[in-house]
Amino acid sequence: MKLAATALFAGLAVAETVTISHFVYVAVNGYPQLSFRAETAGGDVSCGVDHYVVDGPSYPCEDPAWTFTVGEAQGHRLTLSHTVDGTMSGDFVIGMNGPLSTVLDQVGTSTADLDKDTTNSTTY
Repeated sequence: MKLAATALFAGLAVAETVTISHFVYVAVNGYPQLSFRAETAGGDVSCGVDHYVVDGPSYPCEDPAWTFTVGEAQGHRLTLSHTVDGTMSGDFVIGMNGPLSTVLDQVGTSTADLDKDTTNSTTY
């Protein structure tokens, strides 16, 4: 019985923990760009985009299984998604500071669990 309960709970633990580091935001002449590193159990993934749209499309990382959307003009909020046997996503809040509001670097790191995404499920 104990073994069955352990197996059941192991199947429910589908979250993937990711830490975002090395986040940089730059906006010169009205053209925002950002980049960051997603640190995962499977290795690091670099992500970045120039001329992005807030709450717009998903932007691919260097590994196309990873994408992200920007939820705030300076990138303080973003959603990171990983597509492998379904999509998992998590929301991140990035703490930043810098000499100007157009040049910001991350303070510390931001860690979140990516959970199975059920918002885009289709019912037939």
